[in-house]
Amino acid sequence: MTKQLTQLGIVIAFLATTQFSFGQNYSEQAKTYFSKTLDSKVFLELCIKSLPTMDDCKLIYKGQNAYTYFGFIADMKSKFQEELKKPTETFVDLKVESFTTEDIHAGKGNYAGGMKNLADKLQPAVTFYKIDLLREKGAEFGVAYKYWANISGKWVFFPKPWTAFEK
Repeated sequence: MTKQLTQLGIVIAFLATTQFSFGQNYSEQAKTYFSKTLDSKVFLELCIKSLPTMDDCKLIYKGQNAYTYFGFIADMKSKFQEELKKPTETFVDLKVESFTTEDIHAGKGNYAGGMKNLADKLQPAVTFYKIDLLREKGAEFGVAYKYWANISGKWVFFPKPWTAFEK
């Protein structure tokens, strides 16, 4: 019984730490991290390398939804491989925007419309980041990569999270 309580305590501590890290805003860290990858090929390679594991999906999605999304990832890898065949483009700046699962439930924030349909499938207290690679310094729009999450200090790419659930 004591061993089970200890294991339960470890799990609760892990979940509390994970939720806490999700609730923080890492926009400045994102800007620093992603500003090193302003070349389109380098950025796409980073996207491929940063696709989520099953464990990552479980931290973002509730229940069976994690498995559904993880199954979708294999498709995305092949699409990114095709994108790598295109000519390289160098960007001059980037923009980072963020929102949380609570923002989606409250109907506030700037995010893709498909995220509204996904709100009940997501874990609470997750912060998502959109990275826009900009062709001109200070531009309003660029090439958008939706969405990233910072999981225990690691940037993980969840491309178009709603697409896996569209019928």
